Amino acid sequence: MEKWLLRTAFDTPENPYLPEDVLWRQKEQFSDGVGYDWVDGLKKHAEKCISEKEWEERFLEYAKDGPSNKE
Repeated sequence: MEKWLLRTAFDTPENPYLPEDVLWRQKEQFSDGVGYDWVDGLKKHAEKCISEKEWEERFLEYAKDGPSNKE
């Protein structure tokens, strides 16, 4: 199961931090978990915060594996 180490770190039946059904549930895509409206809002915010000049120069800071989108 994905993130087994992290999940087992929080699996403390004597002092539960999360309900067991939440802790061990199947992973979901990010957008499926929070909704597409939130993701669209994040994209719009990134468009406002990152100028075209900064975007064009991204590989100066991230020479290898630079970001593929502003998000």
